[in-house]
Amino acid sequence: MEAGVNRPPITIPPSGNAKHSLPDSYAFVPAVALKTTAVAVPECSVSEVTSCLDEAITQERRWIEDALPHLETKLTCGDAIAWAAYHASIQPPVEDPPALHALLPLFYEKSATPAMIKHGMDVLRQAVEFLNPGQIPVTTFDQPRFVLAKCIQWKWPGTHDEKVHVVMLGGLHTEMAFWNTLGDVLDGSGWTTALTEAGVASPGTANSYLKAAHLTRTRHAYQTTLLTLHNLQKEAFLLSEGSKDYVCFNAWKNDMQKKSPTFMYWDLVMKYETLILIFIRAHRKKNFPLYVQVLD
Repeated sequence: MEAGVNRPPITIPPSGNAKHSLPDSYAFVPAVALKTTAVAVPECSVSEVTSCLDEAITQERRWIEDALPHLETKLTCGDAIAWAAYHASIQPPVEDPPALHALLPLFYEKSATPAMIKHGMDVLRQAVEFLNPGQIPVTTFDQPRFVLAKCIQWKWPGTHDEKVHVVMLGGLHTEMAFWNTLGDVLDGSGWTTALTEAGVASPGTANSYLKAAHLTRTRHAYQTTLLTLHNLQKEAFLLSEGSKDYVCFNAWKNDMQKKSPTFMYWDLVMKYETLILIFIRAHRKKNFPLYVQVLD
């Protein structure tokens, strides 16, 4: 890739009384016709991603093993019991170059239309090509606009397909969809009642976790649930007969899943919670191979 064009800084508000008009290539949104029911998805080959999910699961297990002893002691200022705090404490320092941000002039047109989505992709591609020739643009959409963007890529394969423009569903919306799905699994299980009786949340707030109405609170509730379930599972294992090493623990879990549908249900909830937390970590750390594997 070439170095691109070094642009001078923009002063806001600009000096002087001169008014600048946007070029027609930017301000004018061409009309397009898109029949989503007649879209043909092209065939493509995808190379296999190197497996990194097992290591990510191991890291989540280390967080749990580190956090469980703190549940029985008084916390101090340096204890990283929270999920995000623990992973931040073990992450090596990374000196990434600062990102350059720019806000393009806004449009009056409705954004959730094929014409505006296609025009927006064209404008972004031209801007990226001007500043950094050869770089493939990446655009993030929410769910309704993501559908339109994919349909546009499939209808105009030469200029907008996956090889020349990467379209992603926003990580925030994907995470909320994951928590909503897990909320459907937990609905009617007594989970919200347990949160209320434990004093974690009021009845109304606990019920809102099922639909991820408040993302930060929902994420915290599931992290608390994951630690609690692991603690209960550990206590049950210690009360069982036999050796207490990790191999015996896995064998005991497999045996309990066959004997108890309730045990298997909550173990499945723990696996779902772990995968969602790995997805969040992959998104925050810009680990795209792990991001893809979790979605797969």
